Amino acid sequence: MKKSNKQGTFIVIGVLALLLSLYSVTKKNEKLTTTTPVKVALLDSGIINNQTLALSFDFINNKDEALDDFGHGTNLANLLLENEHVALYNAKVLNEHGSGQVDDVMAGLNWAYDNKVDVINMSFGFTANYPKLKETIDFITDKNIIIVSAVGNDILVYLKENYSDIK
Repeated sequence: MKKSNKQGTFIVIGVLALLLSLYSVTKKNEKLTTTTPVKVALLDSGIINNQTLALSFDFINNKDEALDDFGHGTNLANLLLENEHVALYNAKVLNEHGSGQVDDVMAGLNWAYDNKVDVINMSFGFTANYPKLKETIDFITDKNIIIVSAVGNDILVYLKENYSDIK
């Protein structure tokens, strides 16, 4: 998996798509009230300040503290945490170069599902088809969990053709 060099594009598109998704999330077929926190799992490079998180795990190094050594996850988290109704779950699945392994991403997705999040944000993409990843994504989206994947145009075309459940 490879991240685009256009990080500014990732941040703007990713956060916009995620924030729009927050308004459409429902729990048990009831609209969320303004006091209901929306549980958002951020699968990315970690977050520098873990004090404001609901939960955190580093799938790269297999530990609870998931600190950001790339910068991308922290930028997204800072924007998301401006919304007081977001409970942020930090899953570090990308290393210090912004790259990661599909197994870590699948583990992060399953961790987010196990923690009953409402929305999962993955601001990265894939350039190959991974059937087990697709099965995981299909399973999670079938449970009415929104998965937002914001990526550069080259990978976006691939995702839309192969992962129709990703918005």
